[in-house]
Amino acid sequence: PGARTSSFGRWSERLAGHVESGALDHELPYWAKASTATGLPTDAPGDVAPTYGRIEVETAVLDRTGTEALLQQVPAVHRTRINDVLLAALGRVLQDWAGAPVTVALEGHGREELFEDVDLSRTVGWFTTIHPVTLDVPAGDWAPALRTVKKALRKIPGRGIGHGALRHLSAPDSTARTRLAAAPSPRISFNYLGQWGATADGTGLVRNRLDSLGADQAPGEVRPHAIDVVAAVSDGELRVDWMHDPDLHTPQTVRRLADAYLTALRQIAATATR
Repeated sequence: PGARTSSFGRWSERLAGHVESGALDHELPYWAKASTATGLPTDAPGDVAPTYGRIEVETAVLDRTGTEALLQQVPAVHRTRINDVLLAALGRVLQDWAGAPVTVALEGHGREELFEDVDLSRTVGWFTTIHPVTLDVPAGDWAPALRTVKKALRKIPGRGIGHGALRHLSAPDSTARTRLAAAPSPRISFNYLGQWGATADGTGLVRNRLDSLGADQAPGEVRPHAIDVVAAVSDGELRVDWMHDPDLHTPQTVRRLADAYLTALRQIAATATR
């Protein structure tokens, strides 16, 4: 086994001290501007609060050929990353649906290398970062669309960790806490979990993903987002789960979104395989 790395508690203490020192204060103007969420269309009148007990899932799977193109060929041709590709496709689908650019809560792994004396490479824990990003994807050819999304994502300071840190770790009466707490929350989230694969001899800690995403929450608890989009590559195929509350969005509506997303991904893949 490898050497023990920093504890979750150590990370928490260092991050809280980092915020208290003012090291992230320069990011507040960016996050205040970014935290202007665009609403989503709904299939229900009134304001229905989505709960974990009412989750339904629509799943779309991209075949091995398309997945390989997205992972290997598209990044090489367009000089981009897989997350840029996935978010460009998502942004266009949501924009076509909502009629305007949609703000998404983007989830990341959270294991940022902020401190020389903290190593999280082998630390057990969930180091999630969640921050808003508005996906303004131009219509037309995918090449300029990918460049636009790539440029927007590269502008995010510190890969997004500052938003949650300022929002939750700043002093209760601070400008950062007040401004970010008052901002509207995105109604949809996106998380790319990466490539899942068990070790050949079965000795690794990760075996597979659970099918019942969200089932570890109390059924009556209100979900922070109306729709959660979770993507991962398993057995060479990209699987995208669209978790939603049927009292807000019917399965038919979400199915159309899931299918449109696959179509957009196939179109992007085709730009690198012609």
